[in-house]
Amino acid sequence: MEFCDKIKLARKKLRLSQHAFAKELGIAYVTLNRLENERFHPSYDTQKRFEEFCARHNINILELGGASVNQVDLGSSDYNEWSSYYDKSNNEIRSIIESLKETPWLNKRVLEVGCGTGRFTEKIISQVSTLTAVDIDSGHLDILKKKAASSEWGSKCKIILGELYDLAENELSDEKFDCVLFTWSWRFIYQQGKADRVYKAVKKLLAPSASILSTMTIGGQWEDAIDRIVGTRESDREINMNRAANQYLIDILKKDGFCNTDFIQTNYFEFPSMDVAQRLALEMSGVGDERKEKVMQILSGNIGGDGKVRFSDVIQCIYAKSDKREDG
Repeated sequence: MEFCDKIKLARKKLRLSQHAFAKELGIAYVTLNRLENERFHPSYDTQKRFEEFCARHNINILELGGASVNQVDLGSSDYNEWSSYYDKSNNEIRSIIESLKETPWLNKRVLEVGCGTGRFTEKIISQVSTLTAVDIDSGHLDILKKKAASSEWGSKCKIILGELYDLAENELSDEKFDCVLFTWSWRFIYQQGKADRVYKAVKKLLAPSASILSTMTIGGQWEDAIDRIVGTRESDREINMNRAANQYLIDILKKDGFCNTDFIQTNYFEFPSMDVAQRLALEMSGVGDERKEKVMQILSGNIGGDGKVRFSDVIQCIYAKSDKREDG
């Protein structure tokens, strides 16, 4: 069982919210959120803190392996609220189309690998022919399914739980896609050591003249602000991992004969007020209310004339296209 699954089960056992659990562990909320939702490998210090936490609460780590993580309903309310403030002006989609001078998914059969809760899915679904959304996190897919069920576009979206390399041999074995999207997901595939297997599956599923688009953060004011609040440089490690993953994708695409384009875009988190930004910063950093004044000072430089608080997010987009593909 992966570390992220163990902490989900431990938190479920004690019925703790994410920010309460983060404080118990003595780590930043943003670290716990990434561990649970993005499945990155924890530091040695974080693993030790978790072991000590389990010992304090008489939790047998080995017994956690007997539970089914897919049955654990932890909810993602904190994550959903935070992500709902991202790119409110829809610059992400507009910038991609303007930079490429085309809309990669327009009237296409689209495969979105690592779709999460559907932040990107919702924005493009009206423009695609069909969209197959794949993820390994059942909790995120439950949220996407609810969105699809309450929307007119639900019939255009097929939502599947599983690893793409397994699905390519089974449920999707007869499918072909004109456009494959890795929207903030390639880095986590790379970090988990699954990059080659996932890429091989993508090649098998590509239609002739298909394209691949990947987007990933390589810098951001919000991450910097959380680091300043906590007093660490955790985001540096994250950004370096993102850059390494991006370069790996660029290299394998070039090696495989794709014509690559990569470009930088800037998107924004836009919080409606300082109160909202301050509350989320406190929750994500895991610090106490006694540090409200410091948080206010750190965030104050991002207040606009309209009272909204904006933080830039620098994204590297990788776009690859080929006129002819062979199944791999």
